[in-house]
Amino acid sequence: MGKKKKNKKKFVENIELYKEFYFFEINRKHELNNAINLPILVLTLIFSINFYLLNQELSEKIVCVVKLLTFISFLSITFSIYFLISSFSNFAKSHSYLELANMSEVLSFDEAHKDSVFEFQKFLKEEFAKCSSHNFTINKNRTEDLANSKKGIFISLISTFIFSIVYLVSILN
Repeated sequence: MGKKKKNKKKFVENIELYKEFYFFEINRKHELNNAINLPILVLTLIFSINFYLLNQELSEKIVCVVKLLTFISFLSITFSIYFLISSFSNFAKSHSYLELANMSEVLSFDEAHKDSVFEFQKFLKEEFAKCSSHNFTINKNRTEDLANSKKGIFISLISTFIFSIVYLVSILN
């Protein structure tokens, strides 16, 4: 009898593990939705700085360098925006997260298996595992897209910084 009670306790603890993973991935989804704000702000800043500098009178000596740096910045911004869109909305497909079965389905399953608590717990465990695995894959792809976007932002920041330095040096001379 003691062994059966121990197995039941272990089974319940396992359900808690699956439940934690499920809610972790749901929280991660919300964090990824909010993580897009800073990159958009930085991209706007980079674009504004480049636009401002290009509208200034540039010395003929630096026009070629400025065009190259602007081109690099433009490509980096485009690269970054592509991955931001992919991370946030997956373009037209959108990200379809799985959620647990609705409560009517859970109740129906529970009532159909009143005799076996283990069957109901197994059902819950399978639902948590299925949803968590699916949501993990989506969040992993979104995280990778966000990281790729940050690479583009970094390159664009560097080229904008160099552009700013070149412009300031040309003004001082």
